[in-house]
This record gives sequence, structure tokens and C-alpha cells, in this order.
Amino acid sequence: MFAAFLLAGAMTIVVALLGGMVMGVADLFFGPPASAQAMSAPQYWTLAALYAPTRLAPLVLNAAVGALLWPIMFTPAASIYEQLTRRAGSGVADVFG
Repeated sequence: MFAAFLLAGAMTIVVALLGGMVMGVADLFFGPPASAQAMSAPQYWTLAALYAPTRLAPLVLNAAVGALLWPIMFTPAASIYEQLTRRAGSGVADVFG
């Protein structure tokens, strides 16, 4: 069990680092993040400003990286549970009882 979680942790770190690199390149392409002065401007919080490519691109990339990370993090527990129930019997009571 420890090896499964260790492998999942290592893969999570690798995917997160690669995703961070992609997001860093996207930040260079779309421009630097907004400063605090720009964020306090009234037009920054309008609907048009929300859908600007400079604000949407990081959100989309972050969602994509998150969609890659969640299965990696949750697969070991499901796989371990599946192996325990297959080996011990047919139900939860046989495994944890």
C-alpha cells in the first residue's frame, strides 16, 4: 500500500511540475499577472474583463492540470480497496470487520 501511494505522490509531483511549466509559458505569452493597482480598478471586475484571454487562459490551464492530477491522487485508494475486497470476500464486512 505504501508503494502505491508513494508512486502516486511521485507522479503527482511530476505532473504538477510539468503543468506549472506549461502555465509559466502561457503566462509569458499572455502577459504578466495583473498588479494590485489594476485589480482595484472598477473595470477589472466587469464581465468583459473576466472573459478576457489574459484571465481565462490561466483558469483553463489550471482546470486542465487539476483534471490530470485528481485521478492520479485518488486511484491508489480505489485500487487498494478493490484488491482487498477481491481477496478477502465479497463485501465491506469481510474486509473491515
